[in-house]
Amino acid sequence: MKRCSVCWIVLYAIVLFKFPASMAVESPSERRGHSGQGGARLRFPEEWGTIAKVEGFQASMFFGPGKQLDFCEAISRRDTSKIEKMLKEGFDLNQAGKFGVTPLMWAYIVGDLPIFKVLVQHGADVDKKLASDCRDGLRTVHFMPFLPGDTVLRLALRHRKSDYFLAAFPQCNDPFDLDADGQTLLHSYFSPPGMNSMEALDALLAAGVELDRRHRLRETACHEGVKHSRVAAVLKILKAGASPDIPDRDGKTVREIAIQKLDYYKKRKLAAPSMDVYFIASDLVKEYTELVEWLDQHPVGTIGTEKVEELQGANHANESKPQPPTGGNELK
Repeated sequence: MKRCSVCWIVLYAIVLFKFPASMAVESPSERRGHSGQGGARLRFPEEWGTIAKVEGFQASMFFGPGKQLDFCEAISRRDTSKIEKMLKEGFDLNQAGKFGVTPLMWAYIVGDLPIFKVLVQHGADVDKKLASDCRDGLRTVHFMPFLPGDTVLRLALRHRKSDYFLAAFPQCNDPFDLDADGQTLLHSYFSPPGMNSMEALDALLAAGVELDRRHRLRETACHEGVKHSRVAAVLKILKAGASPDIPDRDGKTVREIAIQKLDYYKKRKLAAPSMDVYFIASDLVKEYTELVEWLDQHPVGTIGTEKVEELQGANHANESKPQPPTGGNELK
C-alpha cells in the first residue's frame, strides 16, 4: 500500500514538472498555437526571424540595377536617411519589380514595421497584387506561400501579422477583393494557421466585407473558421449577421459541423494521451459548447442582418479614402 502511494506521488511530481502550473493560465489560442486541430502546437516561422532572413530573399532577386534596387537595399539596411531622401526626391513607390514585388511588399518581407508604415503614409498602394509568375521567385519553405494575386493585406492575414494588416488596411480601396479561388479577405483571415487578432476582424467587419460568400470549394468564412477551431471569431461574425445554415461542398452547415466538432473534442478529452492535449480539448469543448448553445437559441432563418447593415452604413457614410496622418510620418 505504501509502495503504491509512493508511486502516485512520484507520478504526480513528474506531471507537475513536465506540465507546470503556468500552462493552466494560457489562453486556448496560445496553448494550441492556432493549429486548428487541437493537437501539437505549431511553431511559427516568425519565431526564427523575418521572411527575408528565414527564406534567404535579397532585394537583388526582385529589383534590377537602378533607383528601385537602391531604395529596397536601403530598406534591407534600415537606412532611414536614404529612404527619406529618395522619398523627398519623388521616388515611385508603386512601380513593381520582378514577380510583382513592390517596395512596400519588400518592406513587409524584410519585416520592418516602422518603414512599412511610412511607405503606406507616403502613398504606397496596399492593393497591388503579385504577378502570375510569383511562385517562380517567391518560393517559401517555412512560411505560408506567396500566391498569384496576393496583396500585402492578404499576406499579412495569412502570415498572422496583424500589425502590418492594421497599418495598411485603412488605405485599402477594395475590401471586397477576391483572389483567384474566389476567397475574400475574410476567408484569408480564417485560413490556417489563421490570424489571431480580433482587432483585424473588427476592421474587416466595419468595412462591410461579404460574410456569406463561398469560394471555389463552396465554403464560406464561417465554414473555414469552424473547421479550423477559430470558434470565438466564428461566433463574432455570426452575431454580425453571417448565416450558419449555408451548406458547404459536402452539404454540411456550420451548425452541423460545430456539433460534430463538439462531439469529437469531447471524445478527444476523455482519451487524451497527454495533459497538453487534455487542456486543449477541454478549452475547445467549452468554446464549441458556447457556439452550439448560441446556434440553438437562433434557429434557422432567425439570424438578422441588422448588425451588418449598421456596419456597412458606417462604412458607406465615409466612402472617401482615409487621408494619411499629417504628422508622425518621419522615420526615426
